[in-house]
Parts: sequence; structure tokens; C-alpha cells
Amino acid sequence: MIRDDLENPIVVIGAGMAGLNFIRDFRKLSNKEIILIDQSEKKVYSKPQLSNFFKNKKTINELVQLDIEDFCLQNNCKFIVGRVDHIIPEKKLILFQNKQEIIYENLILATGGSAINPFNNLKNVYSYNSLDDLSKFSKQLSNKKKVCILGSGIVAVELANDLIMSGLNLDVSILTRSKNLLEYRIPEEAALSLQESLIQNNVIVHLNADLKNISNAQDQVLIQTDAINELYDLVIVAYGIKVDFSICAELSKEKGIRTNLYLQTNLDCIFAIGDCVQIEKLYMPFIAPMLSQSKALAMTIAGTPTKVHLMPNPLNIKTPLCPISVFGPYDQNFYWEKLSDVSWVSKNKNGDLVGACLIQEAARDLRIEMQEKLIPFFIKEIGT
Repeated sequence: MIRDDLENPIVVIGAGMAGLNFIRDFRKLSNKEIILIDQSEKKVYSKPQLSNFFKNKKTINELVQLDIEDFCLQNNCKFIVGRVDHIIPEKKLILFQNKQEIIYENLILATGGSAINPFNNLKNVYSYNSLDDLSKFSKQLSNKKKVCILGSGIVAVELANDLIMSGLNLDVSILTRSKNLLEYRIPEEAALSLQESLIQNNVIVHLNADLKNISNAQDQVLIQTDAINELYDLVIVAYGIKVDFSICAELSKEKGIRTNLYLQTNLDCIFAIGDCVQIEKLYMPFIAPMLSQSKALAMTIAGTPTKVHLMPNPLNIKTPLCPISVFGPYDQNFYWEKLSDVSWVSKNKNGDLVGACLIQEAARDLRIEMQEKLIPFFIKEIGT
């Protein structure tokens, strides 16, 4: 039903970390009505804890901080379970698939990204991007032996490290078409150090492996490439995430929903935050940038326009067998320059420092120094 009162609510679409953090920060500044919308009744949890779930021998319930209803009670907001069909920006109107309608004062898109899994119709093949995903496959591991992780990105290497250190006595494999682990994110030598650390701890790594077939064979999963013909008990697809732009065709978008430094989209009164947002040139779907976004956007929506203060924060990849900290690269055109056996910097064609990769002891010892060196490029290019 369309609201006809004088003050329409602040509406947040998405009950993930970004949406919830914004509500917490905004509620400290304003008593305006907030409506939170999500497709399902989610649990409130800290997503970084997924990365070492098995090594730390946690249970799903131990990761849950509170139910969404309790969160809304604590933060004085209304929760609606529903699937948004589309938005009509010129009318400030949200239309649900069940024909319900809401008019908003300001709309916050915190829709995140969904896991890419082209094989989700297969038995014993799972995605891994949320607590719900984890709960689906973690309970299966007690009676499984061979696990294959498809992909070579952050989730893939963190999960392989976590499983091999879990004490579950699993045979863990990584299979990817990439030529290196964390390809494009870290230099080749750093990737080789990570690969060697995993292999030394009995992780099998298949690189340059083009997947020819994946199918069910009774209760197992058959994976075939030119060189591999293997049955696995469990397969986890770690192909990254994709942002769903279908909620509003008029939104400007690239890797994410494009915004300015105020997190304002190209549409009046519509803002974006978290994994779904691309701020100017930067797409940074990580925790530290999201926390900065949340505080700035809360100030803006509460009436004090505030630019998000972006910093070249390190992305700490949770692979204890080979600790890695990565900055950027914050320019698409870059090359790597080696400083030592455990440190590299990336530079653009003008010679500007645009990123860094630190491994092993350097990941601990040089992070602050490297962050300070990257700040000038941020100020020049991003204006923050």
C-alpha cells in the first residue's frame, strides 16, 4: 500500500553487513523512520569470520550474533520480507513482486553481490558467499573425503587454507583455468609462494585447467578437463560475485552501481553502499571501505552531506600458511616491480605507486609504511 503521510521513510534494500551497519550509524544521528527490506529473514553475523570457520572449529550458531527481528527492535526499524520487482525513481516508488508499494524519502541500495555458480543444479555442488551457503555444505563434510574448490580468487584460497588446517582430514583440491592463484591481484612470484605453501600442506592445485564437464555420478561429482578425470564428494564453486542491476534500469553501472564520493547514484535520492557500489573509478567490495561508506552515508542522509573518506586499506587475505596483504592495484594499467622476496609494488604508466603486495613477514611488518606511500595517489586520483 502506498504511504500518503507527509514524511516518507528511509528505505534500505539489503540486510547484509552494509545495510545493517548503515542503519546502526544512521540511528545514532536521527530518529527518522527506517524500513529494511530483504528477500529472506537473515541472521546477523560477521562475514570475515567465515574465512577461518573450520580452522577455529566453530558452529553455525556461534557465528550468529542475533536474529534480524532483534536487530530491528534494537535499532527501531521495520523489517519487510519481500522481493523488490523494480523502482520508479521519478515517483520515489518501490514496487514488490507481490504488488505491494512503498514511497521513500531516500533509498539506500545495499544489495551486495550474489555468488556466481553455473552448476547450482547439481547435487553436492555449493556456492560460498554467505552464512546460508556455509550452513548448507559444512554439515556435509563429516562424511566426505575429497573436496574440490573451483576458482582461484580470495574465497578459493582462503577456503582451501581453512579446510586443510581444519583437522577434518580432507583431501582438498583447487581447480582453475587461471595460470596462477589470485591472478591479476598479486604478482606471479607471490602466487607461486602461496601455491607452494598450500602444496606443502597437501592441497592439490590444478592450474590452466579448462573445465570440460562437471556432472553427478551417483552421490559424487565428476570433473573432467583435458588432464583430469576425477570424482569428488563435494565441490565448492568460488567464481566470485556479480551485482544484480535489474532493480532499476536507469542506474549508471560498471562493475558496480556507480556513485560519487557522497555515495549518490545518478538518480535523485538513491544511494548505494557495500559490495554493490563502485565509487567513481573504484570497486572495492571489502569490509574496511564499507565501514567508511556507512559512516559517511549516515551523515549525509541525516542532513550533513559528507564525502566518504577512502583510504588505501590493505586487503588481508586469510591464508595463515602464507599471509598476504594486498593494496589495489588502484589503476587498471599497471606493472609489478619487485622490492624483495616478500614485497612488490605496482606502478602505472606514469610511474605512480598504485598498489602493493606483501607476503609472509612483510604482510605484518610493512603494511602501515606501504599505506602511507599510497595515500598521495588516492588524493590525486580520487579526491579523498
